[in-house]
Amino acid sequence: MPNPLGKNAGSVWWITAIQWTWWSRIISRRIADTLYQVSCPENGVVLDMFGGTATTALAALKLGHSAIYIDINPDYAKNAEARIRRELA
Repeated sequence: MPNPLGKNAGSVWWITAIQWTWWSRIISRRIADTLYQVSCPENGVVLDMFGGTATTALAALKLGHSAIYIDINPDYAKNAEARIRRELA
């Protein structure tokens, strides 16, 4: 959903996490949805270099985009994969 006024939403946004957990910072799924609706082309690819809880990857996938999830911690990646499988089932 591009901006009807034609303004580019930009490709890098700094957002403060809404919650801290034992795992990582969590952003709102609603924020992630909005980001992709205004800044990602149809069938685009979303890169999350600090994947954490996979909220951004999950939002991208649910909106029909592809997602590249990267996290240095293999435990985070394992939990993220399980979350994505569970929520997309």
